[in-house]
Amino acid sequence: MNAATPPYSVLVDRWGQQVLLYVRELPGFQVTAFGYGPAVAQLETALRAHEAWLREGGLPTPGAGPDFRIVEDKEAHGGVGALLDSDLSLVTAADVATATAVCRERMTQLERLARSADPTRDVPLYDVPDRGEGYDADRVLLHLADMDSYYLQCVGAPAIGAAPAHPLAALQQTDRAFWGWVRRAADAPDFAVVTDGSGESWTTTKLLRRRLGHLHEHVADLEALG
Repeated sequence: MNAATPPYSVLVDRWGQQVLLYVRELPGFQVTAFGYGPAVAQLETALRAHEAWLREGGLPTPGAGPDFRIVEDKEAHGGVGALLDSDLSLVTAADVATATAVCRERMTQLERLARSADPTRDVPLYDVPDRGEGYDADRVLLHLADMDSYYLQCVGAPAIGAAPAHPLAALQQTDRAFWGWVRRAADAPDFAVVTDGSGESWTTTKLLRRRLGHLHEHVADLEALG
């Protein structure tokens, strides 16, 4: 372990055979694999790639790494995602500013990839019930927008309204709604845990973790369509 810097703090979020790894110091980073071993095996390479992406976008890298340690490991039960201990931390103005900058760069990347995608190609997605079915770039964007709407519904955010016909415009609409809710929630004086209709518990920190990680997860899908 590098004594000069603390290791990255890795969060393990298990959904049956599917394992998601997050890094507490890196909002918007996620590794997804089937099985804990394969997920951890991908982690170091994925961390280096994400750090390079941050630098290329002019975004700061945190004072942690290059080593990492597992600090939490929880499992979903009955389709209800876990509330990690770190999800109970308060979101600060600095947290929102960092996450907003990362998300802005990620959205720019997704939009660029979608515009350059081959419309005749498709890919299967990890996180949908119809695994194996092909998704072209427009369907990937619609999936991202649909999940944004789902996340906002889980925390009781106001309905977004009718989606634009174009998939990219639909994702841009849900992105604006997401950040509008996050900023209002971060300014609220009281900390709250919200429980949705399925019994899953949410906080603003968890919402940021899940939503920004979801955007990250589908970069590779759009890259595969180029």
